[in-house]
Amino acid sequence: GELIIGLHSNRSNEITEIEQCYIADERINIALSQLRPKLKELVQENKIELSNGFVGELARLKIVVSNTGEVSALLNDKVVFGSEMLLEEVNGFNYHVSAQSFWQGHKSAAEILLSDLIKLVPLHPGDTIMDLYGGAGLFGVGLASWYLKRNSELFSKIISIEQSGYSAQDSKINYEKLKNSYPN
Repeated sequence: GELIIGLHSNRSNEITEIEQCYIADERINIALSQLRPKLKELVQENKIELSNGFVGELARLKIVVSNTGEVSALLNDKVVFGSEMLLEEVNGFNYHVSAQSFWQGHKSAAEILLSDLIKLVPLHPGDTIMDLYGGAGLFGVGLASWYLKRNSELFSKIISIEQSGYSAQDSKINYEKLKNSYPN
């Protein structure tokens, strides 16, 4: 098949080819320009199957940029550029986030959302933090980290619920990292 890298056209399954995305982080455009020749080469050598059931007959390319500057690209959930693991720093905590995991798309969103959540959710000694649709643990770990900096015995446990295996594993890693930072 022919390789077209682009975006879905409005109300259509058609793909409009793009050279760059003008609203994306510039590092995404840099990665895209570096990836394009490599992907075309892999398609021509039949090392990438484009008709695989993703979005009809389309392969799915995802480029992610962490707020610490790391870039990864995935083709049908397989890393083809960059690292399997990215580092996201939010409110002084460094989150382990797999390239396949969900993370807030806008580079400032995680910090803003967590700051708002901290203002809205008071914790008391013995409370349990429930992180529903927990992702990599942004809100559960973030709340716990913020409150632990102020009171090391503030809550009893964190329960995270997440469907994605990648995100659930990242969440466990981040909760362990938090636990090891505050041994009591």
